[in-house]
Amino acid sequence: MKAPGDPGADADEWDAAGVRPRLDLHLGIRTRSDSPGTCVATMRLRPEHRNIEGRIHGGVFLTLLDTTMGHAVASKREEDVQRAATMQLSCQFLAPPVGERMECHARIVRLGGRSAFVEGSVRDEHGTEIARAHGVWRVWRAGDTPP
Repeated sequence: MKAPGDPGADADEWDAAGVRPRLDLHLGIRTRSDSPGTCVATMRLRPEHRNIEGRIHGGVFLTLLDTTMGHAVASKREEDVQRAATMQLSCQFLAPPVGERMECHARIVRLGGRSAFVEGSVRDEHGTEIARAHGVWRVWRAGDTPP
């Protein structure tokens, strides 16, 4: 079993370590990191994810992106990343999802000092890009005092 944030770690390892965020669990987001600085997450869409018009609520897209992008940062253990928090997240909504599943891919574009710059993309089950985002994460390294 890999530790959370290690390359190849998935949601089951996060669960076993007792560090998986409850919102991820509630929404059904499943994550994995195949290499440091990246993360892939999947999510099955449910009726409660829809807004009053019957479309998937924009907050669901943002939560999937924020979670996946944050896990990409957390996967950089070899660079002493101990903790990270979203400072800025900008999203473009491109299309409504078709089908019952979304997949998000995230990667660190640049990591330096106390900031990580990350990009993410969400696709529906047909491979259509439905949202993309870029953001900045505050990084705490070994020896830093977290808030």
